[in-house]
Amino acid sequence: MATWGAHFRIAENLLKTNFNLNRKSFAIGNIGPDCGLPNKNWSVFTPPKDVSHFAISKTSNFLEVKSDSFILNDIKFFLKYLVGYNKDSFQSKGSFLLGYFIHLITDNLWNYHIMRPLKEIYSPKFENNQVFIWEVKKDWYDLDKIYITEKKDSLFWTDFLYAEYKEDFIDLLPREGILRQLEFIKQFYQISNEEYLKISAKEFKYMKKEKMDSFIQDSCSVILDVLTKIFEGNYQFNGKISVLDGLFDWK
Repeated sequence: MATWGAHFRIAENLLKTNFNLNRKSFAIGNIGPDCGLPNKNWSVFTPPKDVSHFAISKTSNFLEVKSDSFILNDIKFFLKYLVGYNKDSFQSKGSFLLGYFIHLITDNLWNYHIMRPLKEIYSPKFENNQVFIWEVKKDWYDLDKIYITEKKDSLFWTDFLYAEYKEDFIDLLPREGILRQLEFIKQFYQISNEEYLKISAKEFKYMKKEKMDSFIQDSCSVILDVLTKIFEGNYQFNGKISVLDGLFDWK
């Protein structure tokens, strides 16, 4: 699944479009699905991902996610929570829900563009070393930290850092989980200058800055195109798991 920083970057780009959104609620919504309560090693969450992420099969660890299809049913989420909204009617709750929807689409894109090739390249390591993924994720999140540290006008600093979850916008997640995750992420990305200098000097093996930047740019383009079609009434949902179905070749 995509990093929180990737979700923030996509959100801040979409906020530049003609959707009338509450910025703070939208920011929270974009990390909403990741607000389940974790166990001690963050391998299992409550609720599980078939609930929080609308995965079509029970999935506790994203390494179990298939690499031959989209498995997060973002369409099911949309039809349950977002029908009836338009570009100008989101307000706080709708902004949160739209952010949640975009998170699911982004995670589907991440599985296609990032996880699928990684699993192909490093298949033996993933299969034989359960902690290998954390080595990979270290690159991902260090890129997040560099971006957020350098971009003081990014959504993290302008809105998310001051965002509060005061209303229950969704029935899927425990309120405690959302509040806990908000505070965790706010602290996670506020790093010391010493840490910034250290990670800025490291060699990135599993993801380069250019790859992350390209993913953000390409994903924003795809998501905006899909949202435009949906809210202009030109999108057909029938028979699909994801709004991305038919846009990418899994072969």
